[in-house]
Amino acid sequence: MDDLHAVIADLLAASGDPSRKVRLRVISGSMRPLIQPGDMLVCVPLIGPVALEALRCGDIIIVRRQGDFLSHRLIRRRGEAWYTKGDRHHNLDAPAAGAQILAHAVAIERGTRTIDLTCWEQRMVQRLKGWWGAAAVVFYQAARAILRR
Repeated sequence: MDDLHAVIADLLAASGDPSRKVRLRVISGSMRPLIQPGDMLVCVPLIGPVALEALRCGDIIIVRRQGDFLSHRLIRRRGEAWYTKGDRHHNLDAPAAGAQILAHAVAIERGTRTIDLTCWEQRMVQRLKGWWGAAAVVFYQAARAILRR
């Protein structure tokens, strides 16, 4: 399976055509309810630092971690560290470097339905989810600190 992941990662990383879309099947429930296991993410490869600078809080990105792929929501960026989180998780993922970010999800295909993540309404909803995700991490960590006392 690692060989397949390496081939897909190389395909995403080497694609110089940002109009070329790649479909990746979701196998985890970490982004429920928006993204379900079995859904297809339609992704645009991110080429170079200009593409990374276009990412915003709330965008769903594909990150390569230890030979695997993670499709999580971008929560924030601090310098060269990019922080993501699954919608069902309480904590941030370990920070990712820009070189680990391979693609940006632009649509979700579920059966015969397609959710366009680039339309105005969805972009606003995704931004709000990103901001709420960041706030939820702070609240969760504060609550855990209070309960430990």
